Amino acid sequence: MTKTKVLIITDGNNEIGLGHFYRAFSLSKELKKYGTEISFLTSNNKFLKNNLSKSGNHYTYSNNEEKDIKKIKEINPDIIIIDILEKFFPYSLKFIQKLKNSCSLLTSIDFEGKGLKYIDLGFHTLFKPKIFYAKKSFIGFKYAILRKEFLLVRKKYNFSKTIHSLIILQGGADTHCISPKILQSIKNIPKQVKITLVLGPMFDCHENLEKTLKPLDRKIKLIYNSKKIHNEMKKHDIAITAAGNTLLELMLIGIPSLIICGEKHELEIAKQVNRKKMALNIGYGKDISKKSIEKNLIKLLDDYELRKIFHRNSKTIMDGNGTKRISQLIFKNYRKIS
Repeated sequence: MTKTKVLIITDGNNEIGLGHFYRAFSLSKELKKYGTEISFLTSNNKFLKNNLSKSGNHYTYSNNEEKDIKKIKEINPDIIIIDILEKFFPYSLKFIQKLKNSCSLLTSIDFEGKGLKYIDLGFHTLFKPKIFYAKKSFIGFKYAILRKEFLLVRKKYNFSKTIHSLIILQGGADTHCISPKILQSIKNIPKQVKITLVLGPMFDCHENLEKTLKPLDRKIKLIYNSKKIHNEMKKHDIAITAAGNTLLELMLIGIPSLIICGEKHELEIAKQVNRKKMALNIGYGKDISKKSIEKNLIKLLDDYELRKIFHRNSKTIMDGNGTKRISQLIFKNYRKIS
């Protein structure tokens, strides 16, 4: 029996972050259950190549549209999935038209803009489409692509009335170096609250971090590039996080969180989460003051009822089955046209 060929176009680096990479990797594992042959097309990045090669064939794009379309035609995919923000997508609108002509089913995840009108299935968890829509659009947290490890941890997580520990996670890159600013802002919280800072594999702000840590009169536990971050998350009572995939993972587990956006495009989901009372959003990290960070963290520390609302709403709205739903919908629609 001939395997269905799936090509996932994605990327990740210090500027983009690693959320797309983690989603692509998780989705590829679920798609393999359908007997697929997986390929990835990314920028020339050693981290991506080493990790994505574990789940499929890895190819590097050249940013030359003719060369890359030729390469895609050689791969001959039945299904193409774009998982990268429009502003980081290295191709033109015409290239998306060519992608559509190179496969039976063109799918996108959190993609916006004019290119959506050429896309068969559009899934939107972090960002809703604004003007243009795919032929079929699926919107909401029920389509969040999350690793199954977080679903297992969710069942074991103990929500605590007393705050013993805080975890800080600003994504795989922390592009704008928000973590040191957070540490400077929370140096006066009670000493009995243990603080852990997680640094991702693309973190590139070590000098600033070292300068921040030296004068702090408290111990900060640093974790670099954790391979099992789900096991670390479950140890903590509250979190400070950016508004990307890490936020979704924390909400799935049910950890009450303070959101400090690492990028302006994260404000949309942060505001949505705040409205649904799933977490507390205080805005874009480069714009907010240290005093505001400290004030809002103390609010979260002191307000047990607020934390309980966040915990309950997060676990009610997030069910962790988004990867399975997307895979089912992709193959349901592919079978109709193949």
